[in-house]
Order: sequence, then structure tokens, then C-alpha cells
Amino acid sequence: MHDVLPSRVVPHRPVVPTPAPAARHRRTPPAVLGGLALAGLLALGGCGGGDDATTTDQATSVDPRQYDAIAKSSVRNTLAAVESCATGTRSYARCTTAASLGPAGSIAYSFADDGRPDGGEVAVQRATRSRYRVLAVSPSGNRFAATKTPTGFIRSCTSKGSPRGGCRNGSW
Repeated sequence: MHDVLPSRVVPHRPVVPTPAPAARHRRTPPAVLGGLALAGLLALGGCGGGDDATTTDQATSVDPRQYDAIAKSSVRNTLAAVESCATGTRSYARCTTAASLGPAGSIAYSFADDGRPDGGEVAVQRATRSRYRVLAVSPSGNRFAATKTPTGFIRSCTSKGSPRGGCRNGSW
């Protein structure tokens, strides 16, 4: 006869979930933070009371190149907001107002819902199912645009004198 050894019974141990690794937070690039800080400073430049001479002196001390940099940043941010808006509808036609862009449309410049921006404004123009154009007009008078086409984006600009704000041969 063979001796049969009893099999060893291992008691059931509950499975304990391991904690998920800590979420990685992407750092905001310093250039973006600098641009946001600059936009905030420009917006607050006249705050704090005082006489009109102080406000005028502060406004004239701003380098026009800073305005142009903010205009280009507003175009890029608006492009992202329009792309996000169109994700659900697969059409850009309804993504032309600040209300339709929602919080993603928070940009340094004011939004011109009528599609005709003045100095310090940005607008979405000629939006269709597959195309649109974003135009920002800097207080310096320079105009920066990006047009969405079926094959990508085309950046264009026009400058009024000096500084040109990075506008060379009609592109930026």
C-alpha cells in the first residue's frame, strides 16, 4: 500500500490592491509662465489709483514687441480652444464666439465675437466644417493669423512699420 500524503491547504488570502503610482504633473514651461505673467502685468498696469500721468507713463513704457508676443500667444491659445470645441461636433462652424469656446477660450486678449478684432483683440473668422482662421491684432498695429486647412495650419502676418513682431515675408 502506498502512503498518501494529505495535500496542503493554503488558507485564502484576500487580494490587497496596491496603490496607484502618484500622478505625474506636467510642468508648465517657463516661457508660458513668463507670457502669462506678462499678460497679467499688462492687465494690471493701470490699477492702484493715482493720477492719469502715472497710468500714461506706464502704458508708454511697454515695449511693442511684448504686445506682438502676446498677440501670437493668443492666436495659438485660440487655435487650441477651437480644436477642442470642434472635437464633439467635427465642425468648426459653431466655434466662433467666446461662449462657444468656453473656459478653454481664456486668452490674454479680448475676444471679438463679431469676427473683426481691433488692437488687443483676437477673433475666429470664416469658420466652416473643415476650415477656420484665427486673427489677433496687436496694439502695435501688427496682425497675426493662423488658418486651418485640410492639410495643416498656415501662419501669416502683416506688420505696420517697426517693430515687425517677428513678421518676415508675411509669415511668423
